[in-house]
Amino acid sequence: IALAPMLNDAGKLIGDFTVSRLSSRRYLLVGSGSMQQANMRWFRTLLPRDGSVKVENRSSVLAGLHIAGPNARALLARLTAADVSNEALPFHGVRTMEIGPCPEAIVIRVSYTGELGYELYMATEYQEALLLALLEAGRDLGLALCGTRALMSLRLEKGWPSFGLDVSGDYMPSETVLSRFVRYGKDDFIGKAPAVAAQRKRLSYRPALLALDRTGLPDDFADASGGESLFAAGEYAGYVTSGGFGPRTGLSLAMAYVQPDVAGN
Repeated sequence: IALAPMLNDAGKLIGDFTVSRLSSRRYLLVGSGSMQQANMRWFRTLLPRDGSVKVENRSSVLAGLHIAGPNARALLARLTAADVSNEALPFHGVRTMEIGPCPEAIVIRVSYTGELGYELYMATEYQEALLLALLEAGRDLGLALCGTRALMSLRLEKGWPSFGLDVSGDYMPSETVLSRFVRYGKDDFIGKAPAVAAQRKRLSYRPALLALDRTGLPDDFADASGGESLFAAGEYAGYVTSGGFGPRTGLSLAMAYVQPDVAGN
């Protein structure tokens, strides 16, 4: 798989996907659920007239489950005869395999929590049965259900941005942490010229992950949630786009954009 930002003609970010190559002619794109209608409109404007490329929104026919944590590989191995070792399914690898009651699932080795993890995609009719099988198989491995709020906190610890919060159509890729996933030197792509030009300019703000030790702070201390202003030496220095408590680190975390002269302080 590849992590692939998507740009518009102005070079601004309008999407962020994992693109999995399932075969020589089939690819699975996974992006933000809230952006799917906008993404589909954009894709349709780009389809070749000869019908050589087809795009279909599979959100209603494919269901997903995500397992993550230090025992994720051991859990997956209990439900499949396929080889899920690091050599057979490395980070950013993708395989199709039988898992428990599901005869065919797309397994992507990637995790939004920042730990070892897998995204599993299967026909919707198998989701409940596979979830129950995972819960049973992981009973002695410390498996627990994780909600969206916990997921959003865990991704902060890794510094993963959230589309719509930390990155959006307001930003050029060079202004964000997604810049490293853009191959500026490749053949022409939509938005390349303005994106390359922006890369050469001095940034007004740089992305940063801020951490605050909560030790000694009052119990009613509120973590940042997004929209807060940042100050350095009494002067405005940037703004927070999202934040929360990091359960593994015990730190108060925030994704932010800060002025370059205070970015390292």
